[in-house]
Amino acid sequence: MLAARDVPAVVVRSNTLQSATDAAEQLPEIDESRTAAMGGSFGGHMANWVAGHTDRFRANVTHASLWALDASAPPRTRRSTGPGR
Repeated sequence: MLAARDVPAVVVRSNTLQSATDAAEQLPEIDESRTAAMGGSFGGHMANWVAGHTDRFRANVTHASLWALDASAPPRTRRSTGPGR
């Protein structure tokens, strides 16, 4: 069993998003077949995660987010062993 501290933040927030969507879909003016997830920055990362883990939302809109964390890592630098080093 996972402790709360071991659950990634994106999973916790995804569950919150799903719960909020459940509540919104109970409103008569909401068409549950036309829901979307949207977010920017960490919210964009969250929307990307949701897009890859559920087909609940008809559309996902993200901006200023990461698709691959390894792409944001600084490049490796080579140590020069030539003259002057």
